[in-house]
Amino acid sequence: MWNSFLLASVALVFYWGIGLTVGIVSAMKPNSLFDHLVSIAVFAAMSFPTFFLCLLLIKWFAVDLHWLPPGGMTNTGSDDRGWAYICRWRRIWRCRCWRW
Repeated sequence: MWNSFLLASVALVFYWGIGLTVGIVSAMKPNSLFDHLVSIAVFAAMSFPTFFLCLLLIKWFAVDLHWLPPGGMTNTGSDDRGWAYICRWRRIWRCRCWRW
């Protein structure tokens, strides 16, 4: 829960900082090229699906740039991945079934 709070706090600071700066500059220059470009960019950003944007950000920052882990900040406690995990549990289950 603290990781979510940390992420939300940092995002809030960025949103407020960027939003206030762009909003003030856009309000000081009404009907300018900057004002129209900001309006178009905000309209496009608001109409973009959030789940797809999150998948793109995970791909860019975790897979392409290797800046962040793709699965989160903590480990699940298992070093096995995919078929190794399934085979290990199958072996354990098979041994337990034969004992009964």
